[in-house]
Order: sequence, then C-alpha cells, then structure tokens
Amino acid sequence: GLMGFALMLVSFALISWGPIGQVSACMLGSALCLMIACVNEGIARGDGSETGHHFSSNLAGLVLRYFVLLAQSAIRSWSPLLLASFLLAVVAIASLAREASQGTTAQ
Repeated sequence: GLMGFALMLVSFALISWGPIGQVSACMLGSALCLMIACVNEGIARGDGSETGHHFSSNLAGLVLRYFVLLAQSAIRSWSPLLLASFLLAVVAIASLAREASQGTTAQ
C-alpha cells in the first residue's frame, strides 16, 4: 500500500509540476528504494530463527511466489471476479507494451 502510494505520488509529480516534479520524483524514488531495501532485508531474515521459514530471499521472489499462489487459487476456485482481474491485468500489460513499442505518449 505504501509503495503504491509513493509510486502514485511520483507519477503525479512528474505530470503536474514540470521541472520541479523531477526533483520531487527523485526524492520519492529514493524513499521507495529505501522502503524496498528494508523489506528485502526482512524477507531475507525470514522469521528470525536459525531453522525458520523463508519464503524467498528478496521482494521479487516473494511477489513471484504470491502470483503463483494466486494463479493456483484462481484455477482451483474459478471465481469470475478473480479471473476477470487476471484478464484486465493482461489487457493493461498488453496495452502498455503496444504503446511502448510505438514510442507514443499520452497527450
């Protein structure tokens, strides 16, 4: 939640504030990197015990594990809303890829 909020602030600063928005976006990016570094360290430590549970060694691995578990749950449950959320995410990513390949920006 906090990381998503920081990313939204970065995009708002870049869109709304012109040149000073780049400075704000860099500061927010710095805070975001610090948050991710703290989370990575906590994930790498696991539950703190020597033989403790480790789901991943970093945030990227944890996010990947989350998506695998989510996909397995979607296949088991066949929930219409869960399947619709996957479909909409695929459409959004495909649209982003198409826009990036054409080299256009939103006007």
